[in-house]
Amino acid sequence: ELGKYPDVPCGSAPFFYFGNPGPGRNGSLTGTLTLFNNLTLSTLFVYVGDTRRFNTTEWYRDKTQSSSERAVQMRLGLLDPIEAAGIQLVDVEKTWFENDDFFRMRDISLSYTLPGSLVDRVGVSRASLTVSGTNLWTPWVHPTFRASGLDPEAKKPSTNPNYNWQQTQAPLPASLVTVLRVTF
Repeated sequence: ELGKYPDVPCGSAPFFYFGNPGPGRNGSLTGTLTLFNNLTLSTLFVYVGDTRRFNTTEWYRDKTQSSSERAVQMRLGLLDPIEAAGIQLVDVEKTWFENDDFFRMRDISLSYTLPGSLVDRVGVSRASLTVSGTNLWTPWVHPTFRASGLDPEAKKPSTNPNYNWQQTQAPLPASLVTVLRVTF
């Protein structure tokens, strides 16, 4: 922002994080639907917005290895001149900051309470079977998120001095769990 910091020569100018290391917005939506008094569907959706990451994977491919599509386009003179300058100049890294906002179904579960007539026969007073899944579906990721195949939520932790840097981070694990609860 102009006027927020004093003017200094470029050679001694400090580095600033481009954008919000965020998130600036987050929210959740949960719902439960019960049918026939014994079948329950529960969901939890989460939204994280106004957050950016430094895509070190793309940065490495563009600047160090020159093996990316953008690096080839630059060599052929087909890349936007501003992006080409960013690849060629040291410490111009705005190109590799990307929005990683997302909307994800964090949890979903389906529980079925077994009928009393069925569980009484085996000496049980109550039983239920639950199937639940975590991180199974991400229906929306910000369109400018370029790290295809990577998880927008997987970043280095906030305790890391390079917070929000990303280089081939493993995605959050998806899981599917089945539980049988029995009361005697």
